[in-house]
Amino acid sequence: MKLTEGVISKEEARKLVPDFVQWVEGRDFDVLMKKVVPAFEKLNRGANVIAHHDGQYVKCKITSSKMPNWDADGPVVRVGNGEATWRVDGDGYCAGY
Repeated sequence: MKLTEGVISKEEARKLVPDFVQWVEGRDFDVLMKKVVPAFEKLNRGANVIAHHDGQYVKCKITSSKMPNWDADGPVVRVGNGEATWRVDGDGYCAGY
């Protein structure tokens, strides 16, 4: 599903959350483990985040979180941009700004 609300360019996302964009674009596991995962684990409900969804960077808010979630082997959050909500977990992550 292509979103229209809160969609930002890769350049804007890079300014707000450079480590997250580096992870999404290059799948750099060193950046993932040292920067993205520790920051993701500290996010709480209501936090402003950037998520990568269907090839788009989207400004969202965390609407719920379940940490830890043993089914997913780590934290799971639900994010929304006013248009849709979706699950974000260790497959995609998101980053606070």
